[in-house]
Amino acid sequence: MNDPAGTDTAEPIIDCQNTDSIKNDPNVPLNIDLFYSGEKLALGRKLPHNLCVILIVFFIGILLSMTLNFGISAWSGTMDLCDDYYDGASHEDIVLSSFSDVFYKNREMRTFMTNYDYILFGNLNTNDVILGKNEFLFERYDKVHDYNYIADYIGGYSAKDGEVKDIAEGILRLQKQYEEIGVVCTVAVIPNIHTVYGEMMPDFFGTISQQTRLAKLTQYMDNIGCTDYIDTRGALIAAKSDGRLYNNTENSLNARGAYYVYLEVMRRLSEDGNMTVPGFLTLSERDLVSHVTAGKELARKVGLPYLIRNLTVSLSGEFTQRYEARERVGSVSIVGPKEEFRDQLPDSPSVLFEFTESNEWDRILLTDYFSNTFGQCGYRTSAEFSPDAVKAVNASRVIFFVHENELSVFTDTENQ
Repeated sequence: MNDPAGTDTAEPIIDCQNTDSIKNDPNVPLNIDLFYSGEKLALGRKLPHNLCVILIVFFIGILLSMTLNFGISAWSGTMDLCDDYYDGASHEDIVLSSFSDVFYKNREMRTFMTNYDYILFGNLNTNDVILGKNEFLFERYDKVHDYNYIADYIGGYSAKDGEVKDIAEGILRLQKQYEEIGVVCTVAVIPNIHTVYGEMMPDFFGTISQQTRLAKLTQYMDNIGCTDYIDTRGALIAAKSDGRLYNNTENSLNARGAYYVYLEVMRRLSEDGNMTVPGFLTLSERDLVSHVTAGKELARKVGLPYLIRNLTVSLSGEFTQRYEARERVGSVSIVGPKEEFRDQLPDSPSVLFEFTESNEWDRILLTDYFSNTFGQCGYRTSAEFSPDAVKAVNASRVIFFVHENELSVFTDTENQ
């Protein structure tokens, strides 16, 4: 006989209009489910009662074991409270502390709860970080620069045309200051990971808006004819098919992503005609190595650096480093060619590369590419105009790198 789903079964089929008569029938076993479909009721077996009891007892046993273990550990003093909560109290005071002090403010317990909340339910212990696809982590808010990543991503950011204009005027003001001492300044913007890897964001955020702050700024700069402004979004998005460009647990480039930023900057410099550009550095896949490491900043922020791992891409031992550090003059680190490579790197032009103070990682990555291209380079982490920095390197060109979330540095009156 066929059941309502169309498969053979040994279970009885009862023609009945009233399910209550079945439930109250003493001849019908108690360990059955009633499946009603049209005028048919199929009777299927439930999980055996004894097995249910065993599973419940087993689960309660686990909870009691954990309670006993952590309680005894806290009582005996073998388990310390988190540094954030410990106030120097004596052991006797800790023993008499509340239940929440032992179970919710205990380092091991909190780590245990954080790990298993993620393993079992995919939850993070903070609202500041979003778990995307393929273990990508996305930050919600940048407190330092008062920037909301998600609001900007979905097109609801508060950036008005006036704010975009203020940022653009800040860029032009910085360029004017360098122009007055005979130096061309190019500003290059590195996009957020949200912008380049929007497909890794949770689906409910949708696709990235076409009206983000960076999109509006780039359009504004194009409209006024500014040629010394580089938006690297397009180059990075186009290069995604070549491999991972960003760290998945931090809003930062990896070695491959930095290389494509380098290529875009070099391409634009070669087109503007204001300087002689050496040949571009060629990077092969054997120059790069991919390896899994502990999670970076955002994974540490949610307490899961060993569960949410980072796919790290860095330069391999095959990559030839033709430069060396020369000296430090004020805030500028000066780099030049090694003796054996002097004939391979041109004496000029000299270039000063500047980064915002939070972008030391970009400086490290990009140094390998630009210092293997230009004969003499200077590197500096500061958003402030400095004639002395230009003089230290004898630079004829300044390249200033800024991240998408940091564009407000150009509206900071302290840097003007």
